[in-house]
Amino acid sequence: MNFDHLLISPLNGSILKKINKESCEFEGADKYIVLNGVPILVTDENSMFDIGSIINQTPLTQDKNYADKRNVKNFIRTSVLPTLSKDWSIRQRYRNLANSCVDKRVLIIGAGRKVGQYKEVFMRSELVITSDVHIQFNPDIVFDVHQIPFRDNAFDLILVAQVLEHTMKPWIAASELERVGKIGSIIQVEVPFVFPFHGAPYDFFRFTFMGMRSLFRYSKIERRVA
Repeated sequence: MNFDHLLISPLNGSILKKINKESCEFEGADKYIVLNGVPILVTDENSMFDIGSIINQTPLTQDKNYADKRNVKNFIRTSVLPTLSKDWSIRQRYRNLANSCVDKRVLIIGAGRKVGQYKEVFMRSELVITSDVHIQFNPDIVFDVHQIPFRDNAFDLILVAQVLEHTMKPWIAASELERVGKIGSIIQVEVPFVFPFHGAPYDFFRFTFMGMRSLFRYSKIERRVA
């Protein structure tokens, strides 16, 4: 991997000691599984995600079967509902973000099935790391955003699209995002305000503008015009 030097233990923040095809070990004998080249840095403590379920690829809403539009519910969820809240500026917005991060470090939280798309959009960046809590779509790393396994001040851009509503404690997730962002970095957060329950069994919150602002204590709002 090309981001070994940035890794820390999600449990106690200790420094990476060694990594191979089967495991990565941190100072203090804190050890995690590497599966098909993907480190699974999820702890049994303080996380709502189960390591066994991740390894066994237990079907959740990110499972590939949920993309099968022959199923009526999937068709409504993936084709009908999104048209009611279409994001018309997403392409230009991401293009602007990519232009601001040439030769810089980018962290994608909750990449899901868009791993390849994110790699393509930010291809001119120095480093693009895709992450998720599932391994089905081959992200670069698996972790819980409540315990981000990267050192402080590591990234120039952190993209968190449709993720915070799925976190049990978004205030902790926000604190972690600010910790791993450099001074002057961009944390691009996108969340639904009014949207049906989705992402079972992990869909917890909807945010107002001020509610979202209250989560990021050390950040300022920057408006970008497409």
